[in-house]
Amino acid sequence: MDIASVEFFSSRSIEAFTNHPHVLDGSLGRALAYLGLSLVIGLRLWMGILRNAGPANLHVYQWTGLVAGFTGAFLVIHASLAEAVDPFSSSFSMQETAITFADYRQMLLHTDYGIAWLVYLGLLIVGIMQIRRAWPSWIAAIGAALALAACGHSGEYGLDAPLYWLGAIHLALALAWLGGLCVLVTGRLGSTWRIEYEALQAFSGVALPLFLLIVLLGLIRLGLQYGYEEGLGPLYVSILVLKLIAVTGVVVSAARLRKLLRHGGKEQAYDNKLGMEIFFAGLLILATALLTQLPPK
Repeated sequence: MDIASVEFFSSRSIEAFTNHPHVLDGSLGRALAYLGLSLVIGLRLWMGILRNAGPANLHVYQWTGLVAGFTGAFLVIHASLAEAVDPFSSSFSMQETAITFADYRQMLLHTDYGIAWLVYLGLLIVGIMQIRRAWPSWIAAIGAALALAACGHSGEYGLDAPLYWLGAIHLALALAWLGGLCVLVTGRLGSTWRIEYEALQAFSGVALPLFLLIVLLGLIRLGLQYGYEEGLGPLYVSILVLKLIAVTGVVVSAARLRKLLRHGGKEQAYDNKLGMEIFFAGLLILATALLTQLPPK
């Protein structure tokens, strides 16, 4: 990359963050919203598909999911309102226009975007409260994933567009993988309960193929978005590259863990290598959340 390319990229990056000063707090909110719903789906995955291998005490997971979901929704809604009310202010400005309760009410009750977030929060509560009942929890979780997809780039062209439905399926499967990984991490590295070796093998048999399917759907969705947008901006593409690096890291790490389990590796070795997948998973979620807040072009 020559100096001219670097200068072009830097100027476009500065322009994007100047025009959208609440990208970072909105991205954090998205990541938390993803985490909240992923815990519901991940718990159902472990408790149902993996033969009731989940934790006996679910209160910590339920409260974590609620706090993450509501905090994330508030951050995203606040960031959206801040840009709508005063689009030229920044998160660090001393002269930001104050956001009133009426502004929140107007967005939440009178815009499709706000209603989608309310649907997400309502269904998140149902999914968490009904976590021990399979069908109510699954239906609520799927509905919440559809609502999340509706208030992202996938929903910008209408709920009848192929981009929306492909994006919604992609998101739901991604949250299933993320939630399953979160439960696995607490069950292997925590002190309150323990996931046994047989359950690890069962999860490994589901997780890696599921992730590869997610990647495939993500690439198809990206192709559709490229067509809808008639191109993608340089900053958006750079974050996509970061996401691709994270995806590669997850696939390599997961493949190594799966190989370790299939060859009867020691459980301590598995736990030691799990940290690498956690790192790339975290990077992947942050990159994904950032992409949802950046304009594609």
